[in-house]
Amino acid sequence: MTAQADQIAIENRFGTLFTAVQVKYANVDTFVPDDDETWCELFITIADSRRASIGDDDKLHRTTGVISVNVYVPKGTGTVNGKAIADTAAAIFRDAQFSGITCRSPAITDIGEVENWYVINMTVPFQRDELF
Repeated sequence: MTAQADQIAIENRFGTLFTAVQVKYANVDTFVPDDDETWCELFITIADSRRASIGDDDKLHRTTGVISVNVYVPKGTGTVNGKAIADTAAAIFRDAQFSGITCRSPAITDIGEVENWYVINMTVPFQRDELF
């Protein structure tokens, strides 16, 4: 599996299971939110890749990363709705295994005000093992 395959698998899972609000994907300009609209964006970061085994017979490599969802709610509307949306995103990845990817426990954090929105972030670490 490659970084490209990871991206496709994670985006497909999220796009299929998440229906709470519209999603903006990395480097895709087709979605421009209205100022009073709640929305989110999905980011996938590959953090590390290293050899996870010793010897010539079993060349296991482990790639780790973070799935991040930023939820944007209009300023002045509180955090309850944004946290409910972040909880929904977290449930999609919590302890999930799909396409060779294993997800861990998500965390939800208030980021605060950014331009016209209040931002709440959900992150979940993941890993993928592969033999070469």
